[in-house]
Amino acid sequence: MSLYQRKNSPYIWCKFTVKGKLVQQSTGAVTRKEAKEFEAKLRVELLNKAEQVVKPVRTWNDAVEKFYAEKLIVVAPEPDRSILKWLHPHLSGVDIATMNREYLSKVGDKKLAEGVKPSTVNRLMKLVRAVLHQAVVWEWLDKSPKVRMFPTSEVNLRFITRDEADKLVAALPDHLAILAEFSFQTGLRRSNATHLKWSQLNLERKQAWVNASDAKMRRPIPVPLSDVAIRLIESQKGNHDVYVFAHNGKPIVSTARPDWYAALKATGIKSFRWHDIRKTWASWHVQNGTTLLELKELGGWTDYRSVLVYAHLGSQHLAKCVNLPVGLATLKATQAVQEMALAA
Repeated sequence: MSLYQRKNSPYIWCKFTVKGKLVQQSTGAVTRKEAKEFEAKLRVELLNKAEQVVKPVRTWNDAVEKFYAEKLIVVAPEPDRSILKWLHPHLSGVDIATMNREYLSKVGDKKLAEGVKPSTVNRLMKLVRAVLHQAVVWEWLDKSPKVRMFPTSEVNLRFITRDEADKLVAALPDHLAILAEFSFQTGLRRSNATHLKWSQLNLERKQAWVNASDAKMRRPIPVPLSDVAIRLIESQKGNHDVYVFAHNGKPIVSTARPDWYAALKATGIKSFRWHDIRKTWASWHVQNGTTLLELKELGGWTDYRSVLVYAHLGSQHLAKCVNLPVGLATLKATQAVQEMALAA
């Protein structure tokens, strides 16, 4: 009940909320009819007043700056920087309160018109959605707009064999060959491998780690090192004081170089990106008996669904189960077929 009688007061009181704010006060009336009239009038006045409050304009630029500041990073990760650079002429200075599904869909259509895959557009739209979701948390928006995702077709998992990997590494120049083999050994994302620092290593314990600030999911990732990975690291001593992998005294900041594409062409390996090294590493693990839960921890994934794409590659754990419910029936069926053949 919004109207009630309060002890030690001759007047009826009202209690209700306007825009989430609690209102509780005396109506100054002694009859319920007068109290209801007072409450109705007060509700309208307070609602009109609340709606007249003008929220400050928050632009896309403001939201992006706060989004990454909360992640405790000054510069967005490399994949995000590429997306933000493309979005700049389309969303820079735009009030996020004016962004709705239709507006954002047109932005996505423009990207799709460039001839990119729908999955590429979806990565862009997911970043926009993440920023706007946070704007709701900051109370910059009352509600996050729906963001359209573009339908994609199923794509086969891209990985290569160990023999193909050996040929690819052999075709690369030394500095890229070492980095590529290290990535095949550890499954590190490209930026985590190229930006690996000596301070992130403990060779005695055969371990490296990715700091939370550098990890995609913003949590630290332990990286156990194989004997091969350790030898590769040791071969880099003296190249750079801070970063493990360097060339001509400078950190390797890019792998998408002519040398990479020349090696792919020379080895006949098609449609293989540097990121596919990570997928190859994961595929090898599952094929050799690593469980999906173990792979999830090794790769630093937070969502189990991320490793389910590799599930079909490892069925060793099912081998012991396949004959349990069907073995006897299969044997009897086989005997029956043999008896029928002899009778004929």
